[in-house]
Amino acid sequence: MRSRFCDVAFPIPVHRQFTYEVPAALRDAVQVGVRVVAPFRKRLLTGVVVGLRAESDLREVKAILDVLDGSQNYSDEMLRLTRWISDYYLSSWGEALKSAGPTGTAVESRQFVKLIPQDASDKNEIRGKIIDTLRGTEGLDIKQLGKKVGTTGLRYHLSKLEDEGIVEVSDKLGEPRVSIKYESYVQFKGDYGSAEKLGTVLNELDKRATKQSEIILKLSQLQRVSEGGVSVVQLLAQARGSMSSLLALVEKGIVELYDKESYREAEFGYHEPDKDFRLTQAQSNCIGAVNGAVAAGEYSTFLLHGVTGSGKTQVYIETIDFVLSKGKGAIVLVPEISLTPQIVDRFRRRFSEKVAVMHSRMSLGERYDAWRRVYRGEALVVIGARSAVFAPVRNLGLIVVDEEHEASYKQSDTVPRYNARDVAVMRCLVNNAVALLGSATPSIESYFNAASSKYTLLGLPERIDNARMPRIELVDMKKKRKEKLVFGNFSDELRAMIGDRLSKKEGIIILRNRRGFSTYLQCAECGTTEMCPNCDVALTFHKKKSHLRCHYCGFVKQPPVRCSKCGSDKLYYGGSGTQKVEEELASSFPEAVILRIDLDTTSSRGAHDRILTQFANGDADMLVGTQLVAKGLDFPRVTLVGVISADATMLVPDFRSNERTFQLLTQVAGRAGRQDKEGGVIIQVTNSNEEILGFVARHDYRAFYDKEVEVRRELNYPPFSRMVVLEFRGHDFRETGEAADRAAKRIRKNLPVIAVLGPAPAVIGKLLGKFRFQIVIKMSKQLDKAGERLESVLDEIDVELKRAYGNSISFFPDVDPVSTL
Repeated sequence: MRSRFCDVAFPIPVHRQFTYEVPAALRDAVQVGVRVVAPFRKRLLTGVVVGLRAESDLREVKAILDVLDGSQNYSDEMLRLTRWISDYYLSSWGEALKSAGPTGTAVESRQFVKLIPQDASDKNEIRGKIIDTLRGTEGLDIKQLGKKVGTTGLRYHLSKLEDEGIVEVSDKLGEPRVSIKYESYVQFKGDYGSAEKLGTVLNELDKRATKQSEIILKLSQLQRVSEGGVSVVQLLAQARGSMSSLLALVEKGIVELYDKESYREAEFGYHEPDKDFRLTQAQSNCIGAVNGAVAAGEYSTFLLHGVTGSGKTQVYIETIDFVLSKGKGAIVLVPEISLTPQIVDRFRRRFSEKVAVMHSRMSLGERYDAWRRVYRGEALVVIGARSAVFAPVRNLGLIVVDEEHEASYKQSDTVPRYNARDVAVMRCLVNNAVALLGSATPSIESYFNAASSKYTLLGLPERIDNARMPRIELVDMKKKRKEKLVFGNFSDELRAMIGDRLSKKEGIIILRNRRGFSTYLQCAECGTTEMCPNCDVALTFHKKKSHLRCHYCGFVKQPPVRCSKCGSDKLYYGGSGTQKVEEELASSFPEAVILRIDLDTTSSRGAHDRILTQFANGDADMLVGTQLVAKGLDFPRVTLVGVISADATMLVPDFRSNERTFQLLTQVAGRAGRQDKEGGVIIQVTNSNEEILGFVARHDYRAFYDKEVEVRRELNYPPFSRMVVLEFRGHDFRETGEAADRAAKRIRKNLPVIAVLGPAPAVIGKLLGKFRFQIVIKMSKQLDKAGERLESVLDEIDVELKRAYGNSISFFPDVDPVSTL
C-alpha cells in the first residue's frame, strides 16, 4: 500500500523530522531517500524523505509540493551513515544529509521585495533608503536589498513598510544553482551516412559549397570512430567549417541536430614522467593484507605507517586494482587540493576513465557531473578532499585516507563538524568494506587504536629504490644571532647549503608557514600594533598590493603613516611571511628562479598545476611556500629543504601543538632526497634543546608517540576521553561570557564528565565581529556512548539562552576538535 504520509529531514538546526502528507499524484514517486520540496513556516525548502507512514497523529498536516528525484538519491547506507554523523557530531539529520548530497541542487524559496506605489516616501532614514533602492526596479531579492541598504533592522523596517502597503514581500521558488549540461550533436539523417548515399550527396552538392562537402566528409570519418553522433563543436573545429554551413545541410535534410547530455570535467595539467618500479617485500606484504580483507568482504581498518618516500601511493594503487577486479568501487581521500594533480595523474594512468575527481576548487557543474558519473556507476574510483567521503560509490570495497593525520579532514567552519577520516571508517563499517589510513606521522588517536588492536598496523619502514632518509640538522638561531651569522630570515648554514644546491642544479624547498610579507605593523614608540577591527588578530602586510589584510575575515586597509594611538611616524614592519622570504632569496641569489606556493598564489583556477609542473620540470630552482609544500609532494630532484621559524607552532596554546609540530617538520623533511642523492634538511629553531625536535632529527616517530601519549593519559586528553568544545559567539563581550557561564553550570550539574574547563575567552577572542568564549568538556568514552545525554543538555542550554538572550547569542558544539583556538 502506498504511504499517505512521509517524514522529512530539512537542513536546519532542529533535531527532529517533520511529517507531511503525500498528495495522491505523488505517492508513486515518494520513497525513502528522495528529495522533496515542502512548505516550512513561511518558506519552501528542499528536504529528504527519511521515513514513510500510513497514518499521522497530527491534526493538521501540510502536503509536500514536489519530488526532485526520479529514483533514490540517498541510498540506505548513506541514510545510516548520515544518521550516525547527526548523532555523533550533534547536528540535525538534515544538515548531515545536506553535506552528503550534490552541492547546488537544492531548491528553496527566496523572499522578494517589490515597491507598490512608485512615488512612496518615508521620513525614517532606513525605510527611505529601502524605498529609493527599490524605486525603478521590478523588485529585489531580500539578500540583494540587504547588500545595498544594510541588514541591520532590515526585516523590521520591511514589516513596517508592508503594513503601510508600501512594499510587497513574497516568496518565490528559486532554481537550483546547478543543472545538467546539454551539448549539440550532429549525425547523418536516415541512410545518408552509407557509402553509396554519401557519394551521391557529394556529387549533387553545389561545387561552390566546398565547406559543406568538407563537413560531410569529416562527419563520415568521425562517425565511423564514434559509432554515433558527433559533437558540433568538435566537428566544426576539425572541418574548419561554420555553423551556417552546417545549418544549410540540416535544411537539405542530410544531417540532423540533437541535444545530448555531456559532462563537465576539470582539467589537470600536471603529468609526471613514467617510472619503472618493482614492489618491495614490505609493500607486497601490506598489499596482501589489505587484499585479503577485501576478498573476505568483512569490515576492517588498517593503519599504514610508512616513512616518507616509502611507496604508500603504490600500495593504494595496487589494492584498488584488486578492489576493481572484485567488482567493487573505491574512494581515495587527500587532505589538500594541492595534492590532487599529482595523485590524479598517477591514478588516471592506471585506471583511466574509471576515475572521478571531486573537490571544492572545481566548478559546481564539474562537481555535479562527477557526482552523477559515480552515481551511475560510470566511475568506480573517486579521488577528492574531505567531502569526497560521501561520493555515491556503488558496492564500496575500500576507502583510502592519505595523510590521515591532517587537520584539514576536519570540517570546522560549517555544521556538521565531522572528521572525514572517522566518517570513512564508519562508512566502511556500514558497508563491510576496508578502510586504509596512511601516514608517515599518524595521529596519536589512530596509532593508539592500532596499538590497542582496534586497527591493524602495517609498516613501510624504509624508502623505495634504496633511497636514504634525509640528514636533518637543527640550527639554533639565538646562537647565530649572537654570532651575527643571521641574514634576514636565513642562517649562514642554510644560505651556504642553498648556494651549493643551486650550483649542482638540484631542487630546493623552503617552508615558512605564514603567508604575506610582514606579519604585523607596530609603533616603535608606544608598541601599538595594527589590529583587525573585526578579529583579535594583527593585520598582515602584503607588499605586492601594499595593504594590510586580515587572514580571517578578509578586512583590508592601507598601511597608516602614523600610529593611530600616539601619532608617531616610527612604524616598524615585523615578522616575516612567504613574500618576504621569497624577496630575500631573490636578493641573495639573483640568478635563481623562485616560485611561491601559498593561498595568495594559488587562488586562481589551475594555479596549483602550473606551479607544480614548472617546478617538477626543472624550470625553477626553488619552491617557497606555507605548509602546502609539506604535504605528499614527490619531486625526486629536491635535495634540500629549509624550514624558517620551525618551532613557532609549538608556542600555540593547544593540546595538539607538539603533535602538529612533529608532523609538519617530519613531513616537509621527507620531501628531500627521494632517489639516489642524499637529502639535507636545515631546520632553523629558537630553542634547539626542545625534546620534540630531537625526535624529528632522529626520524623517531615511536619515541615521540610514547612521550606524547603519556602526557595525554595524565591530562585526560584524547584518545583517553571524548572531547567536546562548546563555542559561544555574540556581539557583546559581557553577555557572551555570561551565557557561557550559564551553560557551564548546567553541564557540571547534569552531565557525567571527567572535567569541564572554562568558560574562558577563546585564544582568538573576537572573530568576524563577534566575541568568542569556550567551554572544554572531557567525557568518558564509556558513559553516554551515543551522546544522548549530552545532546539533551545542549538542547536545554539552547532553550535557556534563547529565552534569556533571543538570537543575540549563538553556540555550537565541536566534537573531537582538531584545534581549540
